[in-house]
Amino acid sequence: MKTISVIMVSYNTGPVLFRSIEAVLLQQNLKELLIVDNGNSREVRARLKELTEADPRITLITGQGNVGFAMGCNLGAAKATGDYLLLLNPDCVVPGLALSKVLRALEAHPEAWLAGCRILNPDGSEQAGSRRNLLTPSVAFVENFRLYRLLPGDKGKESYFKRMNFHDEEKVEEPTFVPAISGAFMMIDRQRYYDLGGLDEEYFFHVEDLDFCYQVNEKGGKILFVPDVAPVHYRATSQVSDFFVEFYKARGFTRYFHKRFKGKYFPGFLELMSVAIYCRFLVRALLISVQSFWQRKRYRQKQRSEILRQQWLNTPVKESTLLLTGLVKRDGMEPVLLVGASGQVGLSILRRLLNAKNKVLAVYHDTVMDFEHPNLTWIYGDVEGRNFDLRGLNPRTLIYTPSIWTLPPHLKKLSKQGVKRLVCFSSTSIMGKATSGNAYEREMVEKFSEAEREVGEICKELGIEWTIIRPTMIYGIGLDKNVSSILRFMRRFYGLFPLVPPAKGLRQPVHVDDLARAVHLLLDMPKTYGKCYNLGGAEKLTYRELVERIAKIANIKPIFLPLARLPQAMDAISRIFRRPDLNGEIAKRMNRDLVFDSQEATLDFGYTPRPFMSNGEADLGLKPHDH
Repeated sequence: MKTISVIMVSYNTGPVLFRSIEAVLLQQNLKELLIVDNGNSREVRARLKELTEADPRITLITGQGNVGFAMGCNLGAAKATGDYLLLLNPDCVVPGLALSKVLRALEAHPEAWLAGCRILNPDGSEQAGSRRNLLTPSVAFVENFRLYRLLPGDKGKESYFKRMNFHDEEKVEEPTFVPAISGAFMMIDRQRYYDLGGLDEEYFFHVEDLDFCYQVNEKGGKILFVPDVAPVHYRATSQVSDFFVEFYKARGFTRYFHKRFKGKYFPGFLELMSVAIYCRFLVRALLISVQSFWQRKRYRQKQRSEILRQQWLNTPVKESTLLLTGLVKRDGMEPVLLVGASGQVGLSILRRLLNAKNKVLAVYHDTVMDFEHPNLTWIYGDVEGRNFDLRGLNPRTLIYTPSIWTLPPHLKKLSKQGVKRLVCFSSTSIMGKATSGNAYEREMVEKFSEAEREVGEICKELGIEWTIIRPTMIYGIGLDKNVSSILRFMRRFYGLFPLVPPAKGLRQPVHVDDLARAVHLLLDMPKTYGKCYNLGGAEKLTYRELVERIAKIANIKPIFLPLARLPQAMDAISRIFRRPDLNGEIAKRMNRDLVFDSQEATLDFGYTPRPFMSNGEADLGLKPHDH
């Protein structure tokens, strides 16, 4: 059997590095994983060292400093012993059987020297550059100055891109030859890699993959694109500045054009291209400087969200609460497949499952968690585009927290893989927005209603016992879009908050941990099968009282601005910014009651929610929970 050495060059990659490593170690035909440490943190290096000690297939190459991607790949290749090499980005998560499928495709096409596959963005779309034509100076010149805009009509522009540059939109079902592939995933015979001299080490970061593809074409080899293998590439996970990235892009493109096209254009053209490339870099650098404030702000918000997730997962559940919910290890219902594990509801359910020592398959999408547990297996899944790669595991229980209308397409396959019990989340918007004057909101109500009906029908056909939870306004760890949004608005505008007087509509905010506790209470109760439950909090507050409570906890003096015309203003904003979700009905509901009876949940499984903000600042994400 042919074997593969995977080479992964890492520089402050972030938590996705460990998801990528996990996925590689599950592959067939894998002989070894060589991780080239180009400058990770001390903590990451320590974790990598632990992995090498635990798994003899892993080799850590460290001590050379940040030598760049190309030299890092060559360092790994020099120590590799497999028949084939796979150059894999450390922020690229491969699906099951990815390596063996590409290897088989290569062996079925002996004229192919190099193979790649369909690289996906986290949202499921194909990444630009996944397969492409070789870049030439003339194409780069036209693109750099956007001269394609002078072509007549949209068809002319589209024809240009298909002819001269990217052709990612073409649908390909079978392996096919292409001029170039992405350096995020490149497989090649090890000896052939040596014969070609490896990657050009004069490239530090970017463009070395294009240069390598050019060399393969120049030497008479072919490049194979395998469309049914689709790893997910989490770009920009390394903690490096945009300035750094843009500089090495400019430097890389300049080297590529002078190396590969010298003497093929009229005198001075390549020098003009170099000037154009560095002019573009200077413009980009200026824009980066201007945008740096907002980028820092977004980065701080992202960091804060990551910290809140980590703190919540690491907060133990009180033993008394575990016993009260009956949250004990259930062998007959394991493993539990938890979809949407990085959202606030999913996090809370995951926390309780792991505290009770249940085995969990946690599905993540665009948010990668830096959290490990012996009973936890992370799985990438795109609920709107791709099926989950369950790696041969067979879950018995499915807990589904994303939008319920994304669930029905997955039920039949999950049923075949062993799912017999389902708990999923809908919304009380089905009742609260049923009479909305906004077309977008009425469509959402219809989507919720239709999805609930469809879930019930499919589960009945498949023999899956289902329960649907409809929560009210969720809060609790600072990751919500309601209570946290109110807090952010008041902080940004020094306590000022607009209201449609008198703002007496009742609200019943529910703590996210009460929802998680409810899931565990009803999980194996037959009385709850085939039912929908409305779950709200213990208190009913007017909208004004809700805002006042938030302000008091956050030590903000609220300044209410009564605006009777606020609904009309929000409708105007919605039209201008094309945000149908941000409309005047939101303001009108400040004077409508949005409370729902949870008595059936109390009778059926003992649902007892807590009062609003009973944990003070911790419920706003302003400090860690103490239990």
